[in-house]
Amino acid sequence: MALKRSKRLAPVLELADRELQQSASRLGALQQQLDGERQKLQQLEDYSQDTLNLIEGNRHTNVDTLMRQRGFVERMGQACRQQSQAIAQIQKMADDALQQWQLKSQKLEKLGELVERYRQEEQQQVDKQEQAMLDDLSSLRFRKR
Repeated sequence: MALKRSKRLAPVLELADRELQQSASRLGALQQQLDGERQKLQQLEDYSQDTLNLIEGNRHTNVDTLMRQRGFVERMGQACRQQSQAIAQIQKMADDALQQWQLKSQKLEKLGELVERYRQEEQQQVDKQEQAMLDDLSSLRFRKR
């Protein structure tokens, strides 16, 4: 006897579920990475602001020291901009991963609906066959009387 359609789709359903789980893992990893990179940016900004406040509060600094400090603050600004660019790239990757997860989730949902429809059709067929057998059995009993 050939496998029912609902049973034949079971491996496809399992594969779609596995793909969804992998996609969710990737999305979670990217979200964690994004959170970490945002924390780094906040630390850079805080440190840069603290350094700037220290420079502005120290009025008795010679010109060489002041120039070195200002150069340091400029490099910190560059580091903040680079970190912001890195965050933007990771955010784009996370957005793409979210979109992929949503697509895979929809695919799994549709496959599940299809399998359920096949199961219902198969059950209806079994019910019809049972009813036909009962009708035949009933007619045989009626004839014997």
